[in-house]
Amino acid sequence: MLIWIFIGTAAGFIARGLAYAYLTWRNARAPHFGLWPEIIGGCTASLLAWNFREAAVTGIHLLICVWLLSACLIDVAIRELPDIFTLGGLVCGLFLSAILGVLPEDYILGAICGAGAYHLTNIVTKQHVFGSGDVKFAAFLGGMAGLAGLPLFLAGSMGGLMLLIVFSRAEKQKEFPFAPIMGLAYLSTIFL
Repeated sequence: MLIWIFIGTAAGFIARGLAYAYLTWRNARAPHFGLWPEIIGGCTASLLAWNFREAAVTGIHLLICVWLLSACLIDVAIRELPDIFTLGGLVCGLFLSAILGVLPEDYILGAICGAGAYHLTNIVTKQHVFGSGDVKFAAFLGGMAGLAGLPLFLAGSMGGLMLLIVFSRAEKQKEFPFAPIMGLAYLSTIFL
C-alpha cells in the first residue's frame, strides 16, 4: 500500500507538471496549487489499490486520474478545458477502457449520453451553463464510466451543479470550474 501512495504522489506531481506546461504554453498565469495535486494523487492511488487488488487495473485507473487531475487544475486556473485533454482523453479512453473490460459499444454510448446530457442541459435551460470543453470532457468521462456507471456519473455531476448554482448565486459569481465536480462524479463510479 505504501508503494501506491508514493506512486500516487508522483502521479500528482506529473499532473501538476502537465497543467503548468499547458498554462505556460498558453502564456497564462499558473497559480500555486500548493501540495494539493500530490495529496490528491496519493490518496486516490491508495484508494484505487485498496479497491482493485490487481496492479495493472490500479495503474490504468491512476493514469486516467492523472489526466483528470491535470484537466481539473487547468480548469481551475483559466476556466477552460483544452481539447488536448478532452478530445485526447476521449480517444485514449477508448483504448484504456477496452483494457479495463468496458465494451467499445458501452464506451461509445456512454460518451454520447454523457455529452448529450450536458448539451441537453444547455438547451433546456436556454443558457450557456456548460462550455464546449465541459461537454467534451463529459463525453470522455461518460465513456470511461460506461453505460453501467453513467447514471451515477450524471447524478453526481448534476447534483454538484445544483450546489454550485446555489453557492455561485450567493457569491454573485458567473463562471466556475466544473471539471473538479465531474472528476469527483467519475471517481464515484469507480469506487461505488
